[in-house]
Amino acid sequence: MNEFTILKNIKKIREIKNFRQDFIAQELDLSTRAYTKVETGETDLTFKRFFKIASILEIKPEELLGFDYK
Repeated sequence: MNEFTILKNIKKIREIKNFRQDFIAQELDLSTRAYTKVETGETDLTFKRFFKIASILEIKPEELLGFDYK
């Protein structure tokens, strides 16, 4: 699984849960623009941030990796 797929999964789950980017950004202590860069791959997704995003989305990290967004 590549980073692009993980980022698409994050975005899709965020949308399913009706979480806005500004909410996730606030939880990560980032600006909305900085979070947008993470979600679009302009900024690298660190392991620490990946696990925090999974927690915010209320999903296990392994479920986030295996999510089929189609």
